[in-house]
Amino acid sequence: MLRKNLPVLLAFLKKSKLSVFLFFLMMFLAQLSLTYCLGNYNYISRYEDSFRAIPGIENSIYYAYMGDVNFQENSIKTDINTLLSGRDGLDLILNSAYISTTEYMGNAVQILALDKSLISTSLNLKLSSEGIASEGVDENHNLQIFITNDIYRDNDLGDIVTLNINGKPISSVICGRYAKTACLPNFTTGSNTVNIYDIMSDYNNTIFIINAEESMLLTQQKIYNKSSLGFIIFSENASGEEKEQICRLLAENGYTYHSYTEIEKNSREETAARFTNALPLPLFVFSLSFVFTSAIIVLIMDKNMKIFSICFLCGLNRRKGYSLILIGFAALNFTALIINIILNFFLPSSGKTSDPFYTVIFRPSDVFYMTLLAAVFLLIVGIEIYILYHGKTYVEIKKIEER
Repeated sequence: MLRKNLPVLLAFLKKSKLSVFLFFLMMFLAQLSLTYCLGNYNYISRYEDSFRAIPGIENSIYYAYMGDVNFQENSIKTDINTLLSGRDGLDLILNSAYISTTEYMGNAVQILALDKSLISTSLNLKLSSEGIASEGVDENHNLQIFITNDIYRDNDLGDIVTLNINGKPISSVICGRYAKTACLPNFTTGSNTVNIYDIMSDYNNTIFIINAEESMLLTQQKIYNKSSLGFIIFSENASGEEKEQICRLLAENGYTYHSYTEIEKNSREETAARFTNALPLPLFVFSLSFVFTSAIIVLIMDKNMKIFSICFLCGLNRRKGYSLILIGFAALNFTALIINIILNFFLPSSGKTSDPFYTVIFRPSDVFYMTLLAAVFLLIVGIEIYILYHGKTYVEIKKIEER
C-alpha cells in the first residue's frame, strides 16, 4: 500500500510544510528533553551504583583528617593504619595513593594506587583472562595496570607495555580497561557534610595499580598508609561498642568521620537540590512540546489539508486512509528519534559542562524510552484522527475542511 500511495503521502507532507515542520520540531525538542532527563538520572544511578558496589560500604565510615586545614600528609601525627592497628571489629581500610605522572601513548597520565577491592568498584571494568593478583603483579613479575578508555587505543587486554615510573622503566601488563570513564572514589574531600558526589569522581587519562606491598616495591614507592581520607570497613560481626571505640579514637586524633547512613541522607538532599535547579527547563520544554504537537495535529487535520478528500479521490477506503496518515506522522516522528539517537551516540561530548552533574549520560536502553515517547505521540495522532473523521461521510468531511 505504501509504495502505491506514496504520491498521496508526499502530497500531504508537501502541502502542509509549515505545520509538518512544526510537528517535527516539537517532536525533536520533546525527545531531546527526555534524553536530558534520562541522562541526569543515568548520571546519578552510575554514581550511586558505583558507590554501593564498594565491598562492605553499608558497614563503614568515611574518615577525614581535620587536624590541618590543608590536609597535608606530613601533618598527620598518627597515620590511620598505625592508629587502628590490631583493633577489634576492623576489616579493611581503603584509601588511595598518587604514585607518579608518566607518558603513555603520547599523553601525560597520572598513576594512582587503589586497594584491590576498589579497582573493580566502577561498574564498567573489563578484565583480562588472568584476573587481578592480590599483590598487583603477575606471575612474570609484570606490574598489573588498569587504564581508562580515553587512553586505551592501540593496545589490547594482556599486552605488555613499559611505563617510566619515578625514573625507572617498569614492565607492565594491561590487566583491565574501563569501558567508559572510571567512576571511583577520589578521596579528596573532607568536610562537615559529605555526599556521594563528593566521594566519587569520573576518572579520565589515568592508570590505576594495586596498592599492595609488592607493587609498591616495584614502583619504588613506600607502601602507602598515611592517607588523610578513606573508608574504614567494619567486620560483619563488629559490635556497637567496638565501632564506638574506633570512632572515639579517630575523634581524639584529629579525624572526622561520616557513617554510610549519613552519606546516603546527604546525597538524597543534594540530588533533590540539583534536580530542582537542573530540570525545570527541560520538563517545561517537554510539556510544551506535548501540548503544541497535539494542537499542530489538529491544525493539519482540520485546517491545512483536505486529507480525507484526497484519500477518497484516490480510491482509498477509510482504514487505508487512516493508515496512510499515521505513516506520514510516523515518518516525521521517527526521523526526529533517529537524529536524537545519532547525536547521543556519535557526539558524546555535546552534553558535557564544567559541572559533571549536568553531563548527559546516554545509555542504549534509553532508545526504548524514546521509542515509547514516539509511540505515545502517534497514539495521540490516531485518537485525534478518529475523533475528527471516523463515522463521517465524504460530504461531512468536506464541510469540516472548508470551515
